[in-house]
Amino acid sequence: VASEATASPSASAPVASAASVADLNQALAALRAKTAGWHNRTKAEAAGYTVDVGCSDERTEWLSASEARGMGYHTLNPALLDDRVTLMDPELIVYSLDEASGQLKMAAFDYYIPETLYPAPDAPGYPGQPPVLEDVGIPLTYNQAHGGWVLHAWPWMHNPDGMFQNFNRNVPLCECQISPTVNLCTP
Repeated sequence: VASEATASPSASAPVASAASVADLNQALAALRAKTAGWHNRTKAEAAGYTVDVGCSDERTEWLSASEARGMGYHTLNPALLDDRVTLMDPELIVYSLDEASGQLKMAAFDYYIPETLYPAPDAPGYPGQPPVLEDVGIPLTYNQAHGGWVLHAWPWMHNPDGMFQNFNRNVPLCECQISPTVNLCTP
């Protein structure tokens, strides 16, 4: 529920002050306003989100199904794939499967920079710090399974672990086979 999706401090996204929390919540409200129409997949496609990448969950991190949290189904806007990420222009929309209806519902955004455009921490050319989500200054984390830097924001679904956590226990696990060696799948 969007009204429940507000920013709060978390391990992956420290918030320095009440003013910064208010600023972040204002930015998230603007993001929700811009993206509200994308609940309709046709409108999301018209905005450039045309490449279905597949489903992912925390089993890519060597966790069992009983331990893992979900992430969801990702749809990429290839025109946004570069070496920068901004809050208002997410590279991917993340959909969660509504188990009651069987429909995919927009839940989150994935901010993504491929390691070919921003080197991995152990690669030559790594600048010594991770890329950050511009506008809000939150660092991305390197994800070897996905070959790049990631940060998720959950403005359309409450994430009990925090607005900017990559995984969400409220998202069902993928129905297809996934593991550390199969990091995305399609049912």
